[in-house]
Amino acid sequence: RIFGYGSLCWHPGSEGVLSLAGRKTQQGEEGRPMVTTAPGRAVGYRRCWAQRSADHRGTPSFNGIVCTLLSDGEVRKLQGGDPADGKHPVSSTEGLIYTVDPSLANRCLSELDFREKGGYARDVIDVVEDGTGETVRALLYRGTPDNPAFWRRALLDMPLAAAVMSVAVGPSGRNDAYLLSLDEFLTAHGRSGGSDGGPNHSGDDATGELARMVGSLQTDFRPYFLFGAGSNEHGQLLLDGVPDEDNGARPTKEAHEVSEVLLVTPRDGREEDKGNEPISLHAGG
Repeated sequence: RIFGYGSLCWHPGSEGVLSLAGRKTQQGEEGRPMVTTAPGRAVGYRRCWAQRSADHRGTPSFNGIVCTLLSDGEVRKLQGGDPADGKHPVSSTEGLIYTVDPSLANRCLSELDFREKGGYARDVIDVVEDGTGETVRALLYRGTPDNPAFWRRALLDMPLAAAVMSVAVGPSGRNDAYLLSLDEFLTAHGRSGGSDGGPNHSGDDATGELARMVGSLQTDFRPYFLFGAGSNEHGQLLLDGVPDEDNGARPTKEAHEVSEVLLVTPRDGREEDKGNEPISLHAGG
C-alpha cells in the first residue's frame, strides 16, 4: 500500500503504475483491479507546507513550496515545544491509500523514487481506512526536518509561504495549482463525509488558510522577496522591520548567511506599472 497526502491525492500521473487506478480494463490474474484507491488518514501526523521544491513547483533559483508529513512530536520540536508533550490534540491527516498489485510493486517504487527525489525518503506508518476503520501499514514518502530541502521558516511563517506559492512556477506547473488542487480534494472529501479530522474534514487548517491567502495576494497585493547578507549597519536588510527615521541607527546584527525578507505592497491596478515591476531585490554590504 502507498499513502499519498500531497499531489498523489489528485495527480497520480498520466503514466506509470499509479495512473492505473480506476481503470477497469487493467485486471490482475484473479480478475481484480491492479491498482485501487481508498480515502484514509494518518493519525498522529500533520501535513506541513515546509518542503522546498526546485524540480516540480519551483526552480533552483526560486524554489516553490510543497507539503511533507511530520509527526506531532516533530512539529512540536520545530515550534520550540516538548516533542513528548501529550497534552495537545492528536493530528489526523487525510489522504489517499493506493493498493498496488504485488507484480507492479517494484516498478511502482522505482517510479516514486524518481518522482519524490527532492528531499523525500521512504517511511512506513499506520494509516486508517475511512470506509472500514481498519488500520493498515502503508509506505509513504516524506521530507523529515533533517533533509536539505526542509524549510523551517515556511512552516512557522505562513504569509511567507503563501507569497512564495502565489508566484512560484516549476517544470510540473504553477505552485498555486498544486496548493489549490489539494485544497479542492480535501474540501470535496469533507463534503462526502469521509473523515472526522477537523472542521473541513482535512485534518489540517493550514491548507485552506494558505489557499485563501494566496488568492488574496494574487488579487490585492504584490509580493517582493529581498535576499540580503553582510553588513547591516544601517538596517538596510530589514531584519528588524522597516528602519526608523534615523536611518536605522539602532544596533543591528550582521547577516552571516543569506537572509530572506518578504515585502508586500498593495496592487494599484495602474496599467503603466504592468511589466515594469522588479523581479527581485538584493541588499548587502
